[in-house]
Amino acid sequence: MQRIIRNLIVLLVVFGLGAYFIYPPEEKLRQGKDLAGGASLVYTVDVGDDEDADVVVGKVIEAIKDRVDPQGVLEIAITAVGRDRIEITMPLPREEVKELRRSLEAAISEMGKFRVNRARLDLVFARSGPEREAELVSLSAGNAVLLQKLREAAGFHDEAARVRGLLAGVGEDAARRRELIDEERAASARYGAAVEELIENVVSPDTVRRVLALSSAVRRVRNDTTGQFEDDISQQALGIERLKGRYTLRVSEIDEVVGAYRAYAAKRRTLDDPQDLIRLLRGSGVLSFRIAVSPGEYPEEETLRRELAERGPGQANRPDARWLKVNQISNWYNNVSERNVVLGDPSKPEPHDPVARAVWRAEREAAVARFFGGRGLVGAQYLDGFYVLMWNTPDAKLTQESAVRWGVALAAPDRDEIGLPCIRFEMDTAGARLLADLTGRSVGKQMAVILDDEVYTAPTLQSEISKSGRITGRFSDEEIRYVVKVLSAGALAAKISTEPISTSVLAPQLGRDNLLKGVTSGYIAFGVCAGFLTIYYFACGLVATTALVANTFLLLALMAFNRAAFTLPGIAGVILTFAMAVDANVLIFERMREELLRGATLKEAVRLGYSRAMSAIVDGNLTNLIVCLVLGVFGTPEIRGFAITMSIGVVTTLFAQLFLTRWIFDVALTLGWKKTTMLPLAVPAVQRAFMLGIDWVSKRAVFYAFFAVLLAGAAVLCAIRGKEMFDTEFRGGTSVTVQLRNPESGERLKMTRAEVEKRIEAVAGEPGRDADLRTSTILVVNPDADGITSDTFTLKTLVTDQAEVAEVVVKALGEVIQREKPLAFAGSEQTDPARAPVFPITKNRLGDNIGKPEIAGTVTEYRGGVAVLLENLEPRPSLPDLMERIGRARNRPDMRGAMRATWDVLVIDGSEAEVRSAVVVGLDLDHPAPDSAATAGADDAPDDALVAWRLFVRDTEWSLIRSALTESSDVMSVQNFSPAIARTFAAQAIGSVLLSAILIIVYIWVRFGALRFSVSAIVPTLMDCVIAVGFIALAEVLYDEARGVALALGMVPFKIDLTVVASVLTVLGYSINDKIVILDRIRENRGKGRFATTKIVNDSINQCLSRTFLTGTTTILSTFVLYMVGGDALKPFAYSLGLGIIIGTLSSIMIAAPMVRKDPPASGR
Repeated sequence: MQRIIRNLIVLLVVFGLGAYFIYPPEEKLRQGKDLAGGASLVYTVDVGDDEDADVVVGKVIEAIKDRVDPQGVLEIAITAVGRDRIEITMPLPREEVKELRRSLEAAISEMGKFRVNRARLDLVFARSGPEREAELVSLSAGNAVLLQKLREAAGFHDEAARVRGLLAGVGEDAARRRELIDEERAASARYGAAVEELIENVVSPDTVRRVLALSSAVRRVRNDTTGQFEDDISQQALGIERLKGRYTLRVSEIDEVVGAYRAYAAKRRTLDDPQDLIRLLRGSGVLSFRIAVSPGEYPEEETLRRELAERGPGQANRPDARWLKVNQISNWYNNVSERNVVLGDPSKPEPHDPVARAVWRAEREAAVARFFGGRGLVGAQYLDGFYVLMWNTPDAKLTQESAVRWGVALAAPDRDEIGLPCIRFEMDTAGARLLADLTGRSVGKQMAVILDDEVYTAPTLQSEISKSGRITGRFSDEEIRYVVKVLSAGALAAKISTEPISTSVLAPQLGRDNLLKGVTSGYIAFGVCAGFLTIYYFACGLVATTALVANTFLLLALMAFNRAAFTLPGIAGVILTFAMAVDANVLIFERMREELLRGATLKEAVRLGYSRAMSAIVDGNLTNLIVCLVLGVFGTPEIRGFAITMSIGVVTTLFAQLFLTRWIFDVALTLGWKKTTMLPLAVPAVQRAFMLGIDWVSKRAVFYAFFAVLLAGAAVLCAIRGKEMFDTEFRGGTSVTVQLRNPESGERLKMTRAEVEKRIEAVAGEPGRDADLRTSTILVVNPDADGITSDTFTLKTLVTDQAEVAEVVVKALGEVIQREKPLAFAGSEQTDPARAPVFPITKNRLGDNIGKPEIAGTVTEYRGGVAVLLENLEPRPSLPDLMERIGRARNRPDMRGAMRATWDVLVIDGSEAEVRSAVVVGLDLDHPAPDSAATAGADDAPDDALVAWRLFVRDTEWSLIRSALTESSDVMSVQNFSPAIARTFAAQAIGSVLLSAILIIVYIWVRFGALRFSVSAIVPTLMDCVIAVGFIALAEVLYDEARGVALALGMVPFKIDLTVVASVLTVLGYSINDKIVILDRIRENRGKGRFATTKIVNDSINQCLSRTFLTGTTTILSTFVLYMVGGDALKPFAYSLGLGIIIGTLSSIMIAAPMVRKDPPASGR
């Protein structure tokens, strides 16, 4: 009884922890990209011959994590693949998250609709009556506070106009004139103040986005008064308060936007688009050094401070000086006192009274200036953070614009001469020369270390730095790690390939289909296993079913605890765990049945059943675990999902079937359970059916011949198919899966394979297309009963140019796969900005700049900027659609250098609801267009200003607008494998099989103490794997030669991909387990004898026959369920696994057991 209570406590603790880990399941149970939709990208890493690959790849991963997910809140996994590759996996956002994102963008866009200036307000206020009121309502964009202020300003305008009218007709009355002049001045002042207040409350949507993008992390800071640590204010919270203080009439809208953002951020677990990830990595880690402007050194310092406060950093620069943002201001102060200087005392918020507010702001600006001035810098605060002034002259900066490529070779923590912490860094050869030039003329000044245009630190230069240098200061260990990471990031990011060498994207709708079918398969397989156990073993079967439920619960709990994502192969792993659990129960119950037949009591039968089945159960599960470990090391994320699930399943199976069921039996026996029965005991005919007494060894020649024929057939079929057997993962190429939708209703649209194939062939046959596109294979996914009609199709081709393949699919099926269609306009096909409809703005009239003098309108405020002509747009968008597309593109991670605040879209033909032609205008004060830009020819020698405008404004703006309007943002399911990654996968697959075989041989050799047993187990098992691969080739041949038969059997031309490799390795694990059970019985029956005689082998096979049949049947039924219900994604896995298990079961009896037979020498010899 004491043992029962102790084990009960263990069970309660285990299941209690399981419930804690798994609840709430919708949050704790994660889905892989093949179930939720997602993307996987593989990049190469440039590892030098003299570099440690593990160290380099590890640092690259850290640098990318800091770039992609600095706050660590996104479910983006970055793992090393081999020596010189990394794989980045991200899920796609759920529909709920997309809707929250749309709500957020709608709220931000609403804030941006209030766009007024003095000229526009003067025109509106000059009107009267209902016409003016309608304009005021339109201008206010639904904001009641703004509408009230507009009406007040209109009243001040009317009053000033009335007084001016009186003044005009006052005549010669000097006293009255003076009185009216005073009144006019006062009225104009009131009107001017009202207009200024309205203009000050014009908010750029991008400013709001930049504030929301600030870090919400809260660090601990020391209170120098109490000596205790307290929570600091986050950069985001500080930015939001600054927004409210600056735009006092927009507080309610800001609160609405912040609420929408928090709802979105709470659910967001990934980036919004896989292309965002590619762009982030493409533009990451741009390192530069600049000399800082010292306080009082720059003549226009105060002017630039004022412009920064009024216009923002993008419009407060000069050709020789520019503001750069401080990356994390929290790294620049050490305690609450310093924090309160730079951020302001939280107990003294910004007042509401205009006069008091002006004084408060002046004091804050002075405090910030003192804070940075004490560090030898010119600093100021804007809405989205703090900025420091940097020189922008060639002799005061070292940037990637340099004609010579350079970088930091090494950065590491160090100690200075007096033992204080510092940072040591080394430049590469080119960087050493350039840095020596920069620092040699700047000793004693502050030099900023800048990554992606953000200042991370600005130490004082103590001496010239060339090959190596040290950054000294009062650094904490955390700050040192921070700076080292920054310095390393620029060099490390340059080590990854510009583009991924492998891309795999699965659209969310296909993921949902996979999930539904996978879960359905799981339910059916569970029902099959539970039903079999209950029908065959009666009460004992109910005990086993209880353990099966517990096994599933514990498996899910451990998956949640490890934050392991469920993949489609992972669901297959769950189903196979059911089968393995059944096998463990069958081994125990069959042993119990044997003891009951010998006359043992139930208590004795339970004890002996568990003890005698223990070794076979442990051996079988451990060999499975070996295969899972190999898969976990060499597999893709999806295959690793299978390996993780199966590994956890091994642990939970051993616990549930050996510990839990034994506890249930102990309790039942203690409570008086004396007898039990099973189907073979209740129906003797069933018992007799498994007592055949066959002489298996004598028929071994027939068995060997049968398997030789199977092996030869598999070899011939594989030779016939050749490399056509292999999928793009092993050959290189591209696979695109699309789901068809009715363009009007959005409902799924069905086509036949021939219809899709005809469309693809028509486009693939166009001149200039890659010839391999014409031999693409079109596969039907989840077809109807006829086998050729579906709403989902996959195109597979050996072409590795993902863009060309996607272009063919879009052109062939565009109207039934896309929701947001690409736009075309005159010149949109141009990739060369010099030939594109992009013009410098050097004149005041719009038409004069774009070569269309008939177009009126002034663009004085954009003079020095750029105009992009969008003529004859097709299909015709609305103005809000154009604004949203371009605005979304400007907010992309790779468009940091694009104009954000100062741009607009002007309709020149059509209406706002249907734009025929428009002009995008913008201004970048960092790189204004010189007057010569309008007349300079392509062959003229450009000056520096023109070169800068072309490079940073014209080219960037054309790239942005062209991609925003001509590219589709819809996600198709795409897999792309370069030949290099294909060779890697092939090597991994072969290595997985060989390594698994070697490890199992070693285990069995050690476990059984005889090499003969190892060879007898592993050779037939490898034969099983080869034959399973042969069945894949058979399916392809059958599909080509007898398609009707193949379709009736649910066969398609299966290919060998990584999922099939996983199934072959599972066959290996299952087959070896099956053989171990029989070999273990042979060893037991042999006892201490030297020989496994013919009689011992035959008896052992016959004794295990019922177990072999029962376990094989349930496992085959489980794979049959996968094949029939699991969908096309799991069909090749289930097909090869099911047939492999059948072959494995037969080979255990026909090959493995006879191979260990060894009769003693005849007497007298």
